[in-house]
This record gives sequence, C-alpha cells and structure tokens, in this order.
Amino acid sequence: MTSFTDFFTAYGRASLANDAEIIANCYAENFMAAGPSGNMTFKNDEKFTQWLEEMFKFNRKIGMQEMKVIKVETSPMGEYYTRALVRWGAVYSKNTSEIIEFEITYILYHVNDALKIIMYVSHENEEDVLKEKGIIP
Repeated sequence: MTSFTDFFTAYGRASLANDAEIIANCYAENFMAAGPSGNMTFKNDEKFTQWLEEMFKFNRKIGMQEMKVIKVETSPMGEYYTRALVRWGAVYSKNTSEIIEFEITYILYHVNDALKIIMYVSHENEEDVLKEKGIIP
C-alpha cells in the first residue's frame, strides 16, 4: 500500500497538474466533505469530475503555483480506516514569498492495497484565509 505521505504528495501534484482523473481516483465511490461553513455528500461521478475542473480553473485564476504537503499525522481507526491530519502549504503568484498553510483531516479507507478518501474536514474556511492574505478580493 502507498504511504500516506506519498498518497497526499501525489494528490497535491495532480491538483497542480489539473488531473481530475487522478484526483477522482483518490476518493471512494461516495464521500463527505465538511468545513466551517457546513458539509455535503458527493458521488464520485462525472458531476464530481466537472466540479474538479471548475476548482482547477479557479486555482489557475488566483495564481496557485505550488501545493505541497508540509506534514502528515496519522492514526489508525481499526483495520480498514485511518485518520490523516494533513498540513498543506500553498504558494500563489501574488505573494510567492509566503507559504499559506491550512489543515485538512481526512478519513481514508484501505481497499485492495489502495487508499480512498471517504471524508475530509477543512479546519479553516479557505476562502477567508485567501481573502485575509490578499489572494482574492
């Protein structure tokens, strides 16, 4: 099975490369996303892939240049699940000298020697952080 750090490093690279297929493959057939403003459930289907394409477009528009894993802390949740707290670092063209950090907790399912995200919780409201840092108006 892929290490958790390798899994999220590949996820970050695929995000920068606008590779919806790789990102979608990181998720289970159904999953939940949550953050300070609420939560939603998603089906990993064509509609999700289209949403990813919109996110890639938004990230390009605001000048995202780098998305890297700063730290991954994991704890098992039985034999088939793991909680992973990931600290991400993003760099934007408006301020290339600053790494903007944010944390997301993921719940991953181990299936057929692969990892699948079944849920994630964003600790910060990313839009608020980007506004605070002057990346978006």
